[in-house]
Amino acid sequence: MKLSGHIHVVDDSPEIRRLLTMILGQQGYSIDTHDSATAYLRSNVSQQPEIMILDVRMPGMTGVELQAHLKALGRNIPIVFISGGCSPTELETIQAAGCVDFLWKPFNTEQLTQAVQKGFAIANGHKVP
Repeated sequence: MKLSGHIHVVDDSPEIRRLLTMILGQQGYSIDTHDSATAYLRSNVSQQPEIMILDVRMPGMTGVELQAHLKALGRNIPIVFISGGCSPTELETIQAAGCVDFLWKPFNTEQLTQAVQKGFAIANGHKVP
């Protein structure tokens, strides 16, 4: 089944960006990739409905800081966080701010697909348990 929606992938790893673009593109999603939080903020991309897949730890502005910045701007984009290493404090902050899901790297395609579908349900105004 082909799906639709727009995904912003923000991760400093080119391999992760390529992998997510390949997997999610095959599922029918449109994707914009950004190598940093700053690069995302400089982009003019705005598609609806949209979600973000966001790395926790990146040079410069972290994923946690980008999430807080977007909330301060009134942008409540559903965010799926991904990380290969995350402190308990970072995880608590992410969860308290209302992320859609958190995936530890490496994650499998099924976990990713479920998190993305949950994000789009939220983006489309549906309540998700």
